[in-house]
Amino acid sequence: MHVLEVELRRELAHGHPLYGARVSAAARCEGCDDVLFSVAGRPFPWAVVHLTWAGHEERLPWPMTTPLASLADLLAKWADHGCTSD
Repeated sequence: MHVLEVELRRELAHGHPLYGARVSAAARCEGCDDVLFSVAGRPFPWAVVHLTWAGHEERLPWPMTTPLASLADLLAKWADHGCTSD
């Protein structure tokens, strides 16, 4: 399991849109620290998450999450603030 996935699981509280979902880290934006996760078992296949790196369960709505219907949505979101994937 990737360190980004481990941290996401630590931060998710019951009721968060990704709580209990199978996720896999796919890309990270160096400019804003957002992480793209592929998501299984939800109506959206992708999500951009801003991890807090607190190392513990966060209070909702953290970690801030943007569900995405497609990778085209990701490109539009990241292009808005000059992000590139790592």
